[in-house]
Amino acid sequence: MKSNTHVIDDRRKQILEQQQKLRARMRESALRLSQHFGRAPYFTVVELDESGKVLNLQIVPNKSEHFRGVGKPPEIILNLRPNAVATCGMGPRALGTFQNET
Repeated sequence: MKSNTHVIDDRRKQILEQQQKLRARMRESALRLSQHFGRAPYFTVVELDESGKVLNLQIVPNKSEHFRGVGKPPEIILNLRPNAVATCGMGPRALGTFQNET
């Protein structure tokens, strides 16, 4: 039987491995990400469990009106029902849309 210390160490190791995998996957896709939120060719959606473990990583194409599609980028994100949005930069209209939804 493992002691509590070993169980905690094993769990910590699992979390670190998951974080490294996530960072690697995000680095792979980062070369194609835009510095402009609305003109990003796609959005990366990460689903985590309560302990921070990555449950799912999804790439969602930006099919907004910026790319001759329908709707605005914040609407695409809001339809995914996120708990949080992390971005490099965002214009005032997009920011206002997110702020009005909270």
